Amino acid sequence: MNSIEIDGMVLEDLPLKDAVDMTRELLERPGLDLIICTTESSFFRTDISEEKKNWLESASLNVFDVAGTDGGSFFGFFRQHNRNMKAEDYLAFLLGYLQGTGRNVTLITEDPEKADRIKRNITREYEDIDIEICALSEYGTGDSMYNALNGSEPEAIIAVLPWKVQTGIIRDAGNIFMASLWVALPEESFKDKRLV
Repeated sequence: MNSIEIDGMVLEDLPLKDAVDMTRELLERPGLDLIICTTESSFFRTDISEEKKNWLESASLNVFDVAGTDGGSFFGFFRQHNRNMKAEDYLAFLLGYLQGTGRNVTLITEDPEKADRIKRNITREYEDIDIEICALSEYGTGDSMYNALNGSEPEAIIAVLPWKVQTGIIRDAGNIFMASLWVALPEESFKDKRLV
């Protein structure tokens, strides 16, 4: 297993098999574990704040896809290392695995139209996966939203929200969610795979 350090953060560079094994372990242990999939270059284009570092370091698993053409030092650094997997590959594994084991998923976005679009794109590839949707515009970020997320008894919550919104939700209510995994995705993730 390789690790790389940048801006004071030590990030593990896991092969897909190791990330898969870790995810299976996380699904079996109690409590909510955070998995952050970072695919959009804008996440690293500006300076990495302490708040953003804390967000990344709080994850049980980080999956980065920074193989774009951006010339910034962060991207150049990652291109010098042989990235073992892409975030899209990991998400494809995760959705396929959850479908195969019959575990259900709740998708949370800011508005119901986006949630419906993402759900359609996912179920086009994974017909048998059980996905409920939750939109912040309908619930806000209070108890009604937390109850809606828990009501569907998801094994995984897939959140397509700004990272600061996700940070606030997990800080305020992470200990009351019944799910095993909170999978954090950026707002513009996985366009090539048409999942978002």
